[in-house]
Amino acid sequence: MQLRSSFEPMAWPAVVTGMAADLMALQRQFDASQWWTPAQLQTQQFRQLRLLLSHAQRHIPFYAERLRRAGIGPNTALDTTSWSRIPILTRRDVQSQGDALHAPVIPPPHGATTEATSGGSSGVPVRVKKTALANLIWNAIQIREEIWHRENPRGTIARIRRAPR
Repeated sequence: MQLRSSFEPMAWPAVVTGMAADLMALQRQFDASQWWTPAQLQTQQFRQLRLLLSHAQRHIPFYAERLRRAGIGPNTALDTTSWSRIPILTRRDVQSQGDALHAPVIPPPHGATTEATSGGSSGVPVRVKKTALANLIWNAIQIREEIWHRENPRGTIARIRRAPR
């Protein structure tokens, strides 16, 4: 498949900008990291999780307390043992805590936030906030899934999201 250049007239090499360039850069990193050892992958995952927990501890009292009770402080090294001490966030937690789970401060590079809601098929719907960065990562993962399943991006794709009542 040939790439379409963001610059016209420019056929080859294709120069992509904006979200297309961001998605391509993420795909390149996914291509490289799929061959990492489990230890390498886990190191990078815990590196990112440490940043996330640090932000949550500073800005979201619900998580600061939950992490404190799990014995995880700002300088606690993360590994599978410490990570497993953090209670799983339940649907009930999300419903009862609502906006208390949202950070009042979002790092500017993460972009604007949007709200996403569940359909409520299993009860009361839940509302969450997502950043532009979270949406970019989600889109990159969806592209990765299509690559793995060898779907034709120029073809017709049908997905059943939910059945009518």
